[in-house]
Amino acid sequence: MFEQPKAEELKRLLIKQSKEKDIKRAAAYYKLLRYSFNANADTFGGKKCDVRRFFVDIWNFSRIFRNITIENKDFEALIKQYDREMAFIYCGPPYYDAESFYKNDVPFTKADHIRLRDVLHEAKGYVMVSYNNVPEILELYQDFYIYHTTRTHSMSKKKGEVYEELIIINYDITKYVNNGSYQMQLFGGFSSVQNEGGYSLLHSPSQQLRGRKKEVSK
Repeated sequence: MFEQPKAEELKRLLIKQSKEKDIKRAAAYYKLLRYSFNANADTFGGKKCDVRRFFVDIWNFSRIFRNITIENKDFEALIKQYDREMAFIYCGPPYYDAESFYKNDVPFTKADHIRLRDVLHEAKGYVMVSYNNVPEILELYQDFYIYHTTRTHSMSKKKGEVYEELIIINYDITKYVNNGSYQMQLFGGFSSVQNEGGYSLLHSPSQQLRGRKKEVSK
């Protein structure tokens, strides 16, 4: 619609404006998440939200994630890429029979639950998976240690409601949890393992997966 050089000048302005809009849109989206129930940007409730804390949170997150790489790949390719003897692999897959609640372009299928189990079964490193407490998952992970725990049901509007979860690992955690042991928290600092509580062993495998191949070769 415009002749040169006016068109070029307008292009530069539009490109600059679009970048500014992206930053403003990101800020607006973050604010929307913070004001929404369960950070889903769909449901909103009357709760306190101090905008001034956003700047502190963003600063802390930027410090924490400055040395972290975020990749968008299929879980099987990603696990195999980083799996090694001293790796720690944590997976938080969509809960079984609740896959439709996750807004993904590529849906997580029942076959994907089996595929995840299969790749973790062969992992060389330390594996931990969190799942909902359902019979299908208990049956699927019979070769792993399975712990039961409860947490506050963040998606429930009923005060005090809890949700049952399974913590699944491929190594014997009791070897690492001793009296007075401490573990590093994700967002800095340390906490006492003994003070966490609420974990009960539901199932022990007949043979430990972690280090299984070395034990067989001996």
